[in-house]
Amino acid sequence: MAVDAKELSGITLTRLANLIKNGEVSPIEVTEAFLERIEMLNEKVNAYLTVSANEARKQADKMEKMIRSGRYIGPLHGIPVAIKDNIATKGIPTTCASEILSDNIPRSDATVIRKLKEAGAVILGKLNCHEFALGPPTNEPYSGEVRNPWNLERSSGSSSSGPGAAVAASLCAASLGTDSGGSVRMPASFCGIVGAIPSYGLVSRYGVTPVSWSLDAVGPMAKTTIDAWLVLQAIAGRDQRDSATVDSSLPDRGDVASTSLSRIRIGVITEFAEGADEVVRKPFFKALDVLRSLGATIREITIPRIRSAYSMSGIILFSEAATYHEKYMSSKMEQYHDPTLVRRLLIGSLMPARLYIRAQRLRMLLKEEMMRECGNIDVLVSPTVPVVAPKVGAREIEINGKSVEHTSVSIFTRVANLLELPAISIPCGFSGDRLPVGLQIMGKPFEDHVVFGVAHAYESDTKWFEHQPKLQ
Repeated sequence: MAVDAKELSGITLTRLANLIKNGEVSPIEVTEAFLERIEMLNEKVNAYLTVSANEARKQADKMEKMIRSGRYIGPLHGIPVAIKDNIATKGIPTTCASEILSDNIPRSDATVIRKLKEAGAVILGKLNCHEFALGPPTNEPYSGEVRNPWNLERSSGSSSSGPGAAVAASLCAASLGTDSGGSVRMPASFCGIVGAIPSYGLVSRYGVTPVSWSLDAVGPMAKTTIDAWLVLQAIAGRDQRDSATVDSSLPDRGDVASTSLSRIRIGVITEFAEGADEVVRKPFFKALDVLRSLGATIREITIPRIRSAYSMSGIILFSEAATYHEKYMSSKMEQYHDPTLVRRLLIGSLMPARLYIRAQRLRMLLKEEMMRECGNIDVLVSPTVPVVAPKVGAREIEINGKSVEHTSVSIFTRVANLLELPAISIPCGFSGDRLPVGLQIMGKPFEDHVVFGVAHAYESDTKWFEHQPKLQ
């Protein structure tokens, strides 16, 4: 056997897939390795809310029998993955980390889960998140704080904190998160992994508890860009149960992996580059030097209206979230545990319709301005978040000596959701105290392969993914 069983949980999805395909390890061995690691480490990290060990073993056994009969179905065959707890899983609790849904066991899978199973993936369980996936990065009063594997005194991110920590701690080979303004990309940045959201309409959200219908996205989280791409390929596609989805084929991973930056034009958003803390700016500007050395053309762009994206997003998000939660707010208000969530829902419920309409109008104006300024740009880059992972329980973050609300960590990520753009966060270095820093790459609608291609080119040159937290 090429890899010791105890090491299986620490390698990339792509390498695991090759080992399984070549018969060097079995899906059963891989699944047991991850289950053993979860049992050993989850108490420290608090990434999993539910471990579906029996179901995982049954699926792994099924995948093993298929291989023995000569039916290998693709790169996710026998690969253990885990799912954010706001995505419906048949027969496995889906609680949204809330008392309100503590007894919710779906009778059917979300579309993305069905597609993962069809691709051969093994579902290990459900991952912790902020209550109803709507809250600040360091406050999970009901389900408990998810700890950052790089430093257990630090936060692992916002609502997809469990998926981010689980991948970083090697408690699954990949995970699915949801993102309405940065909730996949922020944990990816804080935890030193890859996290991406697709173009709006590329991946179905059927079976996903909504936060904001016009902003929500389901995205993969993994150790490398190709790992994440393989997951995205499996879950993408038209779904008649989500009218926003479209027919769109994704190129093979080989096309993504062979992307050359010699003709890639990169725009640096001045407002974002200047708005990050110094510990983030240093790795970011070094990342720009690497992209330039790989042949990319880089120029700064200024988009004045982009500064209003944060408030625009908040108005839309809170209004739409309050609409969904109206049934719970009228009957189960006392079962909400997070005061920040309650405050946001109350704000949304009191938001005048004219304010929501104005935010949607400004959204269109920002999209038009971006199209004008970025017509000759292939991708936009920025720091993913302006800071490194804050301390657990922090109510404020500090950016260049100035204290601001901790919700400000999403100031760079909300644009992609507003404009329905594909975006990815990849590691681009560390702070002086060894906390990961993320690089965000955004692209044009349905040019997800370009975003991943640029990310892979940078990743292949720097190999930050080889740095893993020493969690024992």
